[in-house]
Amino acid sequence: MPNKEEIRKIVAERKQAISDTREMSQAVTNRFILLPEIETSSVIMTYVDFGKEVRTVSLISVMLNQGKQIVVPYCEAGEIQLFLLKNLNELAPGYFGILEPKIELRRLSEHKVHHEELQLVIVPGVAFDMSGGRIGRGKGFYDRFLKKVSKDAVSIGLAFDFQIFDAVPMSENDQYMDIVVSENNIFRRSA
Repeated sequence: MPNKEEIRKIVAERKQAISDTREMSQAVTNRFILLPEIETSSVIMTYVDFGKEVRTVSLISVMLNQGKQIVVPYCEAGEIQLFLLKNLNELAPGYFGILEPKIELRRLSEHKVHHEELQLVIVPGVAFDMSGGRIGRGKGFYDRFLKKVSKDAVSIGLAFDFQIFDAVPMSENDQYMDIVVSENNIFRRSA
């Protein structure tokens, strides 16, 4: 099995070969939106896409229109913070040009949400496996964060098929996804 750095390099090369991820992202989100867990969750956290990740901005718009409470992350002092998003206009380019909550809105009480309120967390990743294993970018932000959420919260990784491996190396601090969704597959972690 390749190590984490080798897998990151493989995925980076595969991403390089792709010019546009719109159609692939649409296929992933079409599969994702039909999950029964979406129907039963009202407080959903999702990353805001960057680069050649599965695109989430249109998905955020769809879920807001469905009346879901959408929470987006931003980073502060090396930790993920939560922001209750009312509409996409509350986002602006931040670190590395990634859309994140506008700084002037972050401290307002109507945008506060607590970790334990999250029912579903959509997680980005560099690579995933069929058992819910995940490799991130190597800083551990999401692994540390996922330890804070309710044990009942469902974690879902969104990925393109080329990011799915038979197995990825996992260390003791790495967090497994409950579900991984790609263009052509849904993998559920067995208990």
